[in-house]
Amino acid sequence: MPEIFRAVRSGVEVRLDSDQDLLLRHVAGELLGVLGEPAEGPGASPGLDRLFPRAYLDPTEEKAEEDWQKMVHGDLLEVKRANGRSLLDDLDALAHGGGGARGVLRVEQAEAWLGTLNDARLVLGTRFEVDEEIDYSTLDPEDPEGAAKLTYGFLTYLTGELVDALSD
Repeated sequence: MPEIFRAVRSGVEVRLDSDQDLLLRHVAGELLGVLGEPAEGPGASPGLDRLFPRAYLDPTEEKAEEDWQKMVHGDLLEVKRANGRSLLDDLDALAHGGGGARGVLRVEQAEAWLGTLNDARLVLGTRFEVDEEIDYSTLDPEDPEGAAKLTYGFLTYLTGELVDALSD
Protein backbone atom coordinates (compact mmCIF):
# COMPACT_ATOMS: atom_id res chain seq x y z
CA MET A 1 0.00 0.00 0.00
CA PRO A 2 1.40 3.44 -0.83
CA GLU A 3 2.56 5.61 2.02
CA ILE A 4 -0.30 7.80 3.26
CA PHE A 5 1.50 9.74 6.02
CA ARG A 6 5.04 11.06 5.89
CA ALA A 7 6.92 13.29 8.32
CA VAL A 8 7.89 16.65 6.88
CA ARG A 9 9.52 19.66 8.53
CA SER A 10 6.19 21.44 9.13
CA GLY A 11 4.24 18.39 10.33
CA VAL A 12 2.85 15.36 8.56
CA GLU A 13 2.14 15.13 4.86
CA VAL A 14 -1.05 13.24 4.03
CA ARG A 15 -1.83 11.69 0.63
CA LEU A 16 -5.20 9.97 0.27
CA ASP A 17 -6.88 8.53 -2.77
CA SER A 18 -10.54 9.42 -3.22
CA ASP A 19 -11.80 6.14 -1.69
CA GLN A 20 -9.64 6.64 1.40
CA ASP A 21 -10.88 10.22 1.70
CA LEU A 22 -14.51 9.06 1.54
CA LEU A 23 -13.91 6.24 4.00
CA LEU A 24 -12.27 8.56 6.55
CA ARG A 25 -15.18 10.99 6.22
CA HIS A 26 -17.63 8.16 6.81
CA VAL A 27 -15.68 6.74 9.76
CA ALA A 28 -15.31 10.14 11.44
CA GLY A 29 -19.02 10.85 10.92
CA GLU A 30 -19.97 7.48 12.38
CA LEU A 31 -17.70 8.04 15.37
CA LEU A 32 -19.22 11.46 16.00
CA GLY A 33 -22.62 9.76 15.90
CA VAL A 34 -21.51 7.22 18.51
CA LEU A 35 -20.11 10.03 20.65
CA GLY A 36 -23.49 11.72 20.52
CA GLU A 37 -25.33 8.63 21.77
CA PRO A 38 -26.71 8.85 25.29
CA ALA A 39 -25.70 5.81 27.29
CA GLU A 40 -27.67 4.58 30.29
CA GLY A 41 -25.11 2.99 32.57
CA PRO A 42 -22.26 0.54 32.01
CA GLY A 43 -22.84 -1.94 29.19
CA ALA A 44 -25.50 0.19 27.48
CA SER A 45 -23.10 1.01 24.65
CA PRO A 46 -20.07 -1.31 24.39
CA GLY A 47 -18.36 1.11 21.98
CA LEU A 48 -18.65 3.97 24.45
CA ASP A 49 -17.58 1.69 27.29
CA ARG A 50 -14.43 0.91 25.29
CA LEU A 51 -13.72 4.61 24.68
CA PHE A 52 -14.42 5.55 28.31
CA PRO A 53 -13.31 2.60 30.43
CA ARG A 54 -13.93 2.50 34.14
CA ALA A 55 -11.23 4.04 36.31
CA TYR A 56 -12.15 1.82 39.29
CA LEU A 57 -12.68 -1.85 38.54
CA ASP A 58 -13.43 -2.80 42.13
CA PRO A 59 -17.25 -2.96 42.46
CA THR A 60 -17.00 -1.58 45.99
CA GLU A 61 -15.62 1.67 44.54
CA GLU A 62 -18.83 2.78 42.79
CA LYS A 63 -18.81 6.16 44.52
CA ALA A 64 -15.20 6.81 43.49
CA GLU A 65 -16.06 5.72 39.93
CA GLU A 66 -19.08 8.01 39.85
CA ASP A 67 -16.99 10.94 41.11
CA TRP A 68 -14.28 10.21 38.54
CA GLN A 69 -16.79 10.09 35.70
CA LYS A 70 -18.37 13.37 36.81
CA MET A 71 -14.96 14.99 36.95
CA VAL A 72 -13.45 13.86 33.61
CA HIS A 73 -16.04 12.29 31.32
CA GLY A 74 -17.37 15.54 29.86
CA ASP A 75 -13.89 16.83 29.05
CA LEU A 76 -12.80 13.53 27.50
CA LEU A 77 -15.97 13.38 25.43
CA GLU A 78 -15.43 16.91 24.14
CA VAL A 79 -11.82 16.16 23.18
CA LYS A 80 -12.93 13.11 21.23
CA ARG A 81 -15.67 15.10 19.48
CA ALA A 82 -13.26 17.95 18.69
CA ASN A 83 -10.77 15.45 17.25
CA GLY A 84 -13.45 14.00 14.96
CA ARG A 85 -14.56 17.43 13.80
CA SER A 86 -10.92 18.39 13.22
CA LEU A 87 -10.37 15.39 10.96
CA LEU A 88 -13.44 16.29 8.91
CA ASP A 89 -12.44 19.96 8.70
CA ASP A 90 -8.89 19.03 7.75
CA LEU A 91 -10.13 16.71 5.01
CA ASP A 92 -12.15 19.61 3.60
CA ALA A 93 -9.06 21.84 3.69
CA LEU A 94 -6.78 19.41 1.85
CA ALA A 95 -6.12 20.04 -1.84
CA HIS A 96 -8.47 17.83 -3.82
CA GLY A 97 -7.85 16.75 -7.36
CA GLY A 98 -6.33 14.01 -9.41
CA GLY A 99 -8.44 11.41 -7.63
CA GLY A 100 -7.39 12.22 -4.11
CA ALA A 101 -6.55 14.68 -1.39
CA ARG A 102 -3.14 16.02 -0.43
CA GLY A 103 -1.75 18.41 2.13
CA VAL A 104 0.27 18.90 5.28
CA LEU A 105 -1.11 18.60 8.79
CA ARG A 106 0.44 20.47 11.68
CA VAL A 107 1.49 18.15 14.51
CA GLU A 108 -1.59 19.12 16.56
CA GLN A 109 -3.86 18.25 13.64
CA ALA A 110 -2.09 14.92 13.08
CA GLU A 111 -2.49 14.11 16.78
CA ALA A 112 -6.23 14.83 16.53
CA TRP A 113 -6.40 12.50 13.52
CA LEU A 114 -4.56 9.85 15.52
CA GLY A 115 -7.10 10.11 18.32
CA THR A 116 -10.01 9.80 15.91
CA LEU A 117 -8.48 6.89 13.97
CA ASN A 118 -7.79 5.00 17.17
CA ASP A 119 -11.19 5.74 18.69
CA ALA A 120 -12.96 4.57 15.52
CA ARG A 121 -10.80 1.46 15.50
CA LEU A 122 -11.68 0.70 19.12
CA VAL A 123 -15.42 1.11 18.47
CA LEU A 124 -15.25 -1.16 15.42
CA GLY A 125 -13.14 -3.75 17.23
CA THR A 126 -15.64 -3.80 20.08
CA ARG A 127 -18.49 -4.32 17.63
CA PHE A 128 -17.13 -7.65 16.43
CA GLU A 129 -15.19 -8.49 19.58
CA VAL A 130 -11.63 -8.41 18.26
CA ASP A 131 -9.47 -10.29 20.71
CA GLU A 132 -6.54 -11.20 18.49
CA GLU A 133 -5.12 -10.27 15.11
CA ILE A 134 -7.54 -10.80 12.23
CA ASP A 135 -6.40 -12.98 9.33
CA TYR A 136 -7.75 -10.91 6.46
CA SER A 137 -6.89 -13.61 3.90
CA THR A 138 -9.54 -15.87 5.44
CA LEU A 139 -12.42 -13.38 5.57
CA ASP A 140 -15.63 -14.92 4.28
CA PRO A 141 -17.19 -12.76 1.54
CA GLU A 142 -20.58 -13.64 3.06
CA ASP A 143 -19.56 -12.35 6.49
CA PRO A 144 -21.90 -9.44 7.29
CA GLU A 145 -19.06 -7.90 9.32
CA GLY A 146 -16.52 -8.28 6.49
CA ALA A 147 -16.51 -4.63 5.44
CA ALA A 148 -16.22 -3.51 9.06
CA LYS A 149 -13.30 -5.89 9.61
CA LEU A 150 -11.52 -4.57 6.53
CA THR A 151 -12.15 -1.01 7.73
CA TYR A 152 -10.73 -1.99 11.12
CA GLY A 153 -7.61 -3.32 9.40
CA PHE A 154 -7.23 -0.15 7.35
CA LEU A 155 -7.64 2.04 10.45
CA THR A 156 -5.05 -0.09 12.25
CA TYR A 157 -2.65 0.40 9.34
CA LEU A 158 -3.28 4.16 9.25
CA THR A 159 -2.83 4.46 13.01
CA GLY A 160 0.54 2.71 12.84
CA GLU A 161 1.67 4.79 9.87
CA LEU A 162 0.62 8.03 11.55
CA VAL A 163 2.39 7.07 14.79
CA ASP A 164 5.54 6.40 12.74
CA ALA A 165 5.26 9.75 10.94
CA LEU A 166 4.77 11.61 14.22
CA SER A 167 7.77 9.79 15.71
CA ASP A 168 10.15 10.81 12.89
